[in-house]
Amino acid sequence: MNMTYREKRELRRANALPQFADIVEGFIFGSVFLFVVISMLTWWVTGEVLIKW
Repeated sequence: MNMTYREKRELRRANALPQFADIVEGFIFGSVFLFVVISMLTWWVTGEVLIKW
């Protein structure tokens, strides 16, 4: 288990990029999900749903 600094750095970078991508992806999907849920609740609570139906 004798790795050089360069090999360790490459492994660290390879492990860090997917984690960052997961964070960005989770933030995007989470934001869209929250937006849809809040929009539906607002639409329901304001009574527009009763008018449309």
